[in-house]
Amino acid sequence: MRILIAHNSHKIAGGEQRVFESETAQLEKAGHEVIRFNPHNDEVDGLNGLTLASKTIWNRSSARDLTKLVQTHRPDVAHFHNIVPLISPSVFSVAAKHSVPIVWTLHNYRLICPGMLLLRDSKPCELCVSRSVKTPAVIHKCYRNSRTATSAVTTMLTVHQMIGTWDHIACFVAPSNFAKEKFVQGGLPRDRIVTKSNFVPGNPQTGSGDGNFFLYVGRLSEEKGVNSLLETWQKHRIQERLIIAGEGPLETDVRHACDNNANIEFVGRQSSAEVQRLMSAATATIVPSVCYETFGLVAAESFAVGTPVLASNLGALAELIRPGENGFTFQPGNPDSLAAAIDQIKTSNPDELRMNARQSYEDKYTEERSLAGLLEIYQRVRGIESSSSTFGPTVASV
Repeated sequence: MRILIAHNSHKIAGGEQRVFESETAQLEKAGHEVIRFNPHNDEVDGLNGLTLASKTIWNRSSARDLTKLVQTHRPDVAHFHNIVPLISPSVFSVAAKHSVPIVWTLHNYRLICPGMLLLRDSKPCELCVSRSVKTPAVIHKCYRNSRTATSAVTTMLTVHQMIGTWDHIACFVAPSNFAKEKFVQGGLPRDRIVTKSNFVPGNPQTGSGDGNFFLYVGRLSEEKGVNSLLETWQKHRIQERLIIAGEGPLETDVRHACDNNANIEFVGRQSSAEVQRLMSAATATIVPSVCYETFGLVAAESFAVGTPVLASNLGALAELIRPGENGFTFQPGNPDSLAAAIDQIKTSNPDELRMNARQSYEDKYTEERSLAGLLEIYQRVRGIESSSSTFGPTVASV
């Protein structure tokens, strides 16, 4: 199969980037021809606000570039990941014009929330979900803390909703059932949304978990619950080490916490191999997000090496964690609740937790399962373009 895959890379790579790269690699490994379209947000630095806003709504350059790729390679399917701000929805019209069926993986909540996180003031916010015009987002400067930038995204959503751009999408892919229900609440047609979990490439070896430390891996930012994580170690004087791996705007806060608490260690951004080594040795991986995660890739990566997860009981994370089996959950943004979860895992049978964590990976998040689900989506959208607008049931679930 010949597949065009498009993704607008962020300046700081996260879960979206890893999924894009992993899915592309697995398709090529399976013998499929992949055509990449991958602009990077570094290009944004040379653009003024008005130019960037216009490109967010309709990028003629991206449309021209995609037209050349489609005419040259004639793909069987076009699969889009992130399209903001440089790709823009202009590319959907190009694919539709050339009768290329479109799949769009919704890694974040951008279609129903200009800020993409459904978060405001460190708490879930759904003011814009069911609104056709996302005015509250503009008022609160939800994208890049800028009314101009937020207005551009809001205008993009409103315009393309009005002219029927989303009607070109044969299948929307949601990484979790929770995310799917939010998109349905926001007006997307249920029969064109499929739940397909993200996955962990390869077949990682199960770790020992004998490092006697807890691990956080991810972006150092407000929505990830980093501040409440740091407060937990400070307030409750947790004796076990907390190792923090990642980068982001709260790095100064993390370094300050390390200076004031010998049990907190910051190791910065690490390679995939080093993250896997740390996860293998950790007592548990902590995912303290205060936003609605659409999936929770770090949790799946932890399960892959047999390490249980302590996660906020919020959004998709609540689907991944089975309390007492492959980890425990706690109230988001609540240091007392996280401390209680830490006590729970310390008094549980570690062998059972690790066995169940690994089983969670084998049951749901393997490369083989993901590839089968992805190819089924591709085959089905190729078949429905000329026959029906109904996509049908879920092909894979969390």
